[in-house]
Amino acid sequence: MARPYVAKPKGHLTKEQLAEREDMNEKMKTFTPLSRRAPSWFNDDERKEYRRILPLLNELPASALDQAAVENHCQLVAEIKHCSKMINEQGLVIDNGQGGTKKNPYEDLRAKAIQQLRATDSQLGLTPVSRLKLIAEDQKKDDEPKDPFSELLQ
Repeated sequence: MARPYVAKPKGHLTKEQLAEREDMNEKMKTFTPLSRRAPSWFNDDERKEYRRILPLLNELPASALDQAAVENHCQLVAEIKHCSKMINEQGLVIDNGQGGTKKNPYEDLRAKAIQQLRATDSQLGLTPVSRLKLIAEDQKKDDEPKDPFSELLQ
């Protein structure tokens, strides 16, 4: 997963739970990084998106385990781009072949791809809300008050 461990127990976290979560987040950094090369079967638009997003993902705890989700993201972005291009060329309403009109089917394809992209991006930490959750987790660790007597008790 691209995000740090965020399973939330009920109530406040104990020091042991905070330490365990920190250990899990540190272990996330030891996974194999994402491939620097886009898959060979990608088309030009997918490759372009892969190159655009890779430096951004390297700032997050993404790893090679997330490769399928990253590839899915790139494919969906390219699909949305293609559907938008076809809608711009053909219009929102097209001839149905029987003298009438119908809604352009690319509109439905684009809407489904956008919905899937939202879900994929949320998993990868690419939406504003998912990034805020990552930042909030880091700030909670920093805001925890230091107990001057805790070292004496250990």
